[in-house]
Amino acid sequence: MKRKFLTNLKKYIQFANKQGYAPAWCVPFISLLLTTNVSAIPASFLELSPAERHLLLKGELIIKTKEIKESIWPQVTLYGKINTDPLLALSVYAAYDYQKNYVPAVIKSDPIKHVSPTDVHVSYERDLPWPLTSTKYTTGNVVSKQSDDAYSINWYLVNSDSIADTKGVASFNRYQNFTIFKYTTMIVPNTVFAPLLKNNMLTDLRQSMTKIISHIETVAVNSPELVTTFKEKIIKALKGIKVYEE
Repeated sequence: MKRKFLTNLKKYIQFANKQGYAPAWCVPFISLLLTTNVSAIPASFLELSPAERHLLLKGELIIKTKEIKESIWPQVTLYGKINTDPLLALSVYAAYDYQKNYVPAVIKSDPIKHVSPTDVHVSYERDLPWPLTSTKYTTGNVVSKQSDDAYSINWYLVNSDSIADTKGVASFNRYQNFTIFKYTTMIVPNTVFAPLLKNNMLTDLRQSMTKIISHIETVAVNSPELVTTFKEKIIKALKGIKVYEE
């Protein structure tokens, strides 16, 4: 019944598109539904509008903000497409001691404590826009596996010299032969300059996510030794081994 409905809907939209009544993204989107098991589509993809899904599949970042009472800055959610599998994408993203080598503005990223094999405290230092200089903070980072095609990492604040609180989650879910990446963060700044830095925060976050996605894809294609190293760390952590104490 569902397939018949979608097939008829596709025919109608094709006709409407020829008449100039329907957006260009409608036909490929309905075709996608007809050729894909709906249960295999990640929730992070389904929660986007059809137009947003079309842009994401073309490789564009989707960014959404939500005003929250806890902070003068909004909660930010970004969606992206990573051209590799979820385990590899997570493995590069969660290589904490490697982040300082490619994440914009990050000067230091040192794992300093295991709370558990999958919960690691990481000490960071990063540059901030003028009139600020740099900030130091430590976050707890918890890796989880939902299935062979779905992984996530949550973070929480341990201490900081410039923010009162931060928390968030990044999810990596397989869709066809790539990964749907969803990143949500909430930051409570502790500075009088916070209202002035709101736009900078959004710009920096977009640039950072663009760089992270690009770097993950580059490592996947060009650095097999790093891929092996990073994957082994995640697999060991999920098996209960404290990889930064070996």
